Amino acid sequence: MAGNEHWTLEQYRQEVGIDTKPAKAPGTSKMRNKITVIDGIRFDSQLEAAYYLYLEHLKALKVVSHFMRQVPFDCGGNVIYRLDFLTVNTDGSLDYVDVKGKRTQAYINKKKASGGPVPDNDYRGI
Repeated sequence: MAGNEHWTLEQYRQEVGIDTKPAKAPGTSKMRNKITVIDGIRFDSQLEAAYYLYLEHLKALKVVSHFMRQVPFDCGGNVIYRLDFLTVNTDGSLDYVDVKGKRTQAYINKKKASGGPVPDNDYRGI
């Protein structure tokens, strides 16, 4: 692909060769996530690492101004919701992104209990 074209996340994963469904090996988590380090940053899964690379690509294309990782939101009642990525686009809009390979019941319950830290129309689950 030419350097100025937009890639989908799946196209980017294929390009960089990141397998988002690693085989279960002894010592891995029950969700089969594989700890991945890119640019000296530790990610809880290959999918989260792939999304980081995708955001870096969008930043190079000047679609994304900047982004933050593991952004905490105080939802009240001693509940802290930690979002995987908060993205500031060049048009000033915000994207709230949680990278999940599988939506577990625990994740769904926590999101409900927190009241959702961000409006649903601004939230994206990947």
